[in-house]
Amino acid sequence: MRYALDFQKANLTEILKDINEISNKFVNEIEKVSYVSGDEEIQQLLSENSLNQFLAITYSLNIPINEAKINNSDFEELGQLFGFDDTLENKARLMQMWISLGSALESLLQIFLGVYLRDYENSGWGKWDNFKLDETKEDLLKTLNELKEKEIITQKQKDTFKRDIKEYLKSKQETKHLTDLTLGNLINFYHSNNLWSEKDASEIRDKMDFIRESRNCVHSFKERYVGNWEELLDSLRFFAQVMLELLGRLPDVDDMLQYEMELKAEIEREYYSNYDYY
Repeated sequence: MRYALDFQKANLTEILKDINEISNKFVNEIEKVSYVSGDEEIQQLLSENSLNQFLAITYSLNIPINEAKINNSDFEELGQLFGFDDTLENKARLMQMWISLGSALESLLQIFLGVYLRDYENSGWGKWDNFKLDETKEDLLKTLNELKEKEIITQKQKDTFKRDIKEYLKSKQETKHLTDLTLGNLINFYHSNNLWSEKDASEIRDKMDFIRESRNCVHSFKERYVGNWEELLDSLRFFAQVMLELLGRLPDVDDMLQYEMELKAEIEREYYSNYDYY
């Protein structure tokens, strides 16, 4: 994916400023699309609270850098962050930014799908087609009973297996609700439904997966690779570009809003022109 020229040259402070500006434009357009949709569920998903939460997440990317600047009056990005000052504080800042970036990406992908909620629901994504549910459940239960009779599993284990199988099979009979999708689910959905250009699709998935994996740095007892500052800067540029791409794919509703305003003004003029003053 090719980044906009401004993004290619942007340093950490500059790309964070770009992200703030684009996220506000994105939310402004989403609010208009949500209003015009007239769909109660879409409007609930894309409510003021949920959109403000997205803005708060994107803004949180600034906090570790702002804190570094406050504590270091002579703060220089390259010198103090990009490997030359590898302190515990900088590692904490790096982890904070990966966590925020992963959350921002997840929220961005959910919000965009919220605009096209009905298309997502009709996609049938995650459902098993032509699946013989009753026969499968019957055979699985028979197998569990046999395992219990042979004392290979206990009654408690059998009940646990039965419950988990039932829940899993149920999940394959319906499309998962948009709010229940994890970042991994969202990345797979966008990729499998060809929402990116063919030449960029694999690269986009890999970069999103890298953000997702780096976000998981919170797991203390698992060996995790945490992307470094250079990789974070590239991922921030990538996030800004994805946001710009999705912004350009939103429905253009300005003409509809303009027509509504003109119609309202015309009705008001007609009303007041017929109003008798005494």
